[in-house]
Amino acid sequence: ASVSENDMLFKIDPFSFETALAAAKSNVLETRARIAENEANIRIEQSRIRNLQDQLQIAKNDLERISQLRSRGTATAKDVEDRTFVVSQRTQSLEQSELSLIVENARLDQQNSVLDRLQRAITQAERDLADTILYAPVSGVISENNAAVGRYIGPSDRTVSLYEADRLEVRFTLTDQRFGRIQSDRTGVVGREVEVIWSIGGEEFRFPATIDRIGAQIDSNRGGVEVIAVINDGVAK
Repeated sequence: ASVSENDMLFKIDPFSFETALAAAKSNVLETRARIAENEANIRIEQSRIRNLQDQLQIAKNDLERISQLRSRGTATAKDVEDRTFVVSQRTQSLEQSELSLIVENARLDQQNSVLDRLQRAITQAERDLADTILYAPVSGVISENNAAVGRYIGPSDRTVSLYEADRLEVRFTLTDQRFGRIQSDRTGVVGREVEVIWSIGGEEFRFPATIDRIGAQIDSNRGGVEVIAVINDGVAK
C-alpha cells in the first residue's frame, strides 16, 4: 500500500499506558492537596507565633512591673514567682510553635520535590501513550507488514518496512577497468545519467536514473566497485 507522511501505520493497545497516565495525574492532584494543607498549616503556625510573641512580651512587661513593685515592698515574692512562671510557659509555647513551623516547612519542601518527580512521570506517561501510534516518517510504499491484531510486539521487532516512492535506488557493480575509464571521463561517475531496465513477466520497464554515490568498499566477490543510482521519476506509473 502507498502511504503519505504522517499516516498512521498501526496502533498499540493503549489501555495500560492510559492507566499509567491517569495514575500519574491522580498522584499529582493528591500531592498538590498535601502541599495546600502544608501551606495552610504554615500560615496557622506563623499567625500563632505572632500571637505568642505578643503574649510573651506582655508577660515580660508584667514581670518587670511586678519586680519593681516587689523592690518597693508593695508586691510579694509569690507574685514575682507567678509572673516568672507565666513568662516561662509562654516562652516554651513559642519555641514549640517555632519548631512546628520548621517541620511544616520541611514537609512542604519534601512535597514540592515529590510533585516535581510526579510531574516528570506525567510527561513520561504522555510520551509513552503517544508512542503507541506509529506514523509514517515519509511518503512511500509499504514493502513488509508484520503488525496484526492481537500480536505482541517486542522492542526489537520490525513491524513495518517501507521505501520512499520518490527515491528508489538501484545498485550495480562496475568492473575496475570500466570504473576507471568512466571516472577519468570529463563527466565522471557521480552525477552521470543512466537508464535502469527492469524485466519482469516478459516486459521491460525503463527508468531514467542518476548515479548518486559510490559504495564505501570495493566488492571483492564481484570484482568491482558498487555504484548506487537514484531513479529520477520514482516508481512506474
